[in-house]
Amino acid sequence: MSPSQSSISRFFKNADEQEIKKLYLEKLREKEERESAECAQKQLSLKALPHYAIDGKSRGGCVSELTGRTEIDLTIFNVETRTVIGLEVIPDKEGEATSAQKIFKDYGKQLPRGILTADAGFTSPKLIVELRKLDFEYIIGLKGNAGKVFEIVEKYDWSRCEYSATTDEKGHGREEKRKIRVLPISAFPNRTFSKYSDCAYIICIDSFRTLNGVTSIEKRFYIASKGLKGYKPEDFLSRIRAHWIQENGLHWCKDAILGEDNLPKHSHRSSRLLGFLKSIVVSIGYEFFRSVQKFKDNMVANPKKMMEQILFPS
Repeated sequence: MSPSQSSISRFFKNADEQEIKKLYLEKLREKEERESAECAQKQLSLKALPHYAIDGKSRGGCVSELTGRTEIDLTIFNVETRTVIGLEVIPDKEGEATSAQKIFKDYGKQLPRGILTADAGFTSPKLIVELRKLDFEYIIGLKGNAGKVFEIVEKYDWSRCEYSATTDEKGHGREEKRKIRVLPISAFPNRTFSKYSDCAYIICIDSFRTLNGVTSIEKRFYIASKGLKGYKPEDFLSRIRAHWIQENGLHWCKDAILGEDNLPKHSHRSSRLLGFLKSIVVSIGYEFFRSVQKFKDNMVANPKKMMEQILFPS
């Protein structure tokens, strides 16, 4: 079950959208700060650093009044806790890298030092500068929008480098095998990489996907920061795979389980607020049941008991 946007509009004033987001995110960042202090005392290893993923999700049917394109909810997502800890609404997908830079500049100092993963749409020298100011490590995708850098990486003879780690995955009628190669940037005789602050590694992943007896091959590239010097190839591969928890554990849940894209769009304000409230539901569902579907089913079956469990945990 989900409240309609007309109900949201009826019970919340214009200022409430920002106030609700501000209150919730401030409380989350206070929690992150406490955990950051604990992390500093423990001197966490690279493998134990918090993993943040950043990505954008469109709210289907909600067209921006500024651009006429679909609005995007850009979120910073704690992969381990499945919690949205930063959010910015942007008028179209083309502004993702600039908006991500703004998010980290505004309140990145309040987050514990961690590792950020992102797809190629965020490969911006300015964003990486902001991350390194905060002592964040990064693993970020590389595609044609990176220009000369991508051309150099794509044309490199990767067959000269042996695969150093492999993962296999089966499910939904398909099989997928991923093989990874990791090289230092010294293997590439060009200073173009210097525009990415502290970039030290280039990663190549070959994905072999078999569906209905037909195998396709996809090659993907990433850049990574020098602070990940102690990482093994399988560590890089694990972080890259974990990045997609944001897609499957947040975006998919909001659409498939909570029906975000199926609601009529009565107003931009109510659409934005309802989208944010659904992000909170995802976090609560994971915290209490490790499953948004189970949380939803229990809430529908016995809402009084569930509210008591949330508000007054034993």
